[in-house]
Amino acid sequence: MSMKRFTRQDVIDVLHGIDEELTGIQRKIKLYCIGGTVVTLEGKRDDSKDLDFFLSYQDFNAVTTAAAQVIWKKKAAIDFLPGGEFTHYKYPSYDAHAKKLPLTFKHLDVYRIDDADFVLTKALAGRPHDFDDIHCMATPDSVSKEALLERFKKIVPAPGKEHELQKKLHDFMHSFYRS
Repeated sequence: MSMKRFTRQDVIDVLHGIDEELTGIQRKIKLYCIGGTVVTLEGKRDDSKDLDFFLSYQDFNAVTTAAAQVIWKKKAAIDFLPGGEFTHYKYPSYDAHAKKLPLTFKHLDVYRIDDADFVLTKALAGRPHDFDDIHCMATPDSVSKEALLERFKKIVPAPGKEHELQKKLHDFMHSFYRS
């Protein structure tokens, strides 16, 4: 089954669908947009092939259960990364600098990671489209080297991935900052 691509409005519709399925939740759940979801919501790209979110471990089961119907109905490809866990590392401070988006839901508060976290996570992914996304969202003047290095210190590499992540960051910084 081929999955659709998601425009800004599609992202908002998916979030509304998840929100509706969360009926009965007695608190607001925080979702943090990452990756192409940020680029699409910011209007810097027309669409995204999937939707990506960080969320707490505590909220993971409730959100993924609620999202199951939405994923099926809308043929959505959605990745929920609890605790900021990627395959090769964990970024537990993903929420420290996040900005709340002006979207209103009954059961969700939706944030986007800030530009420095966006650049860091995309640089560590290191795929060609990730670099395109970085250039859509940030410049060497808008995200300082120092900010990236400080944020990188908060990364918890998976066993055996330390050197790979350091190399990806080094290579990215050399290219992005031309030094």
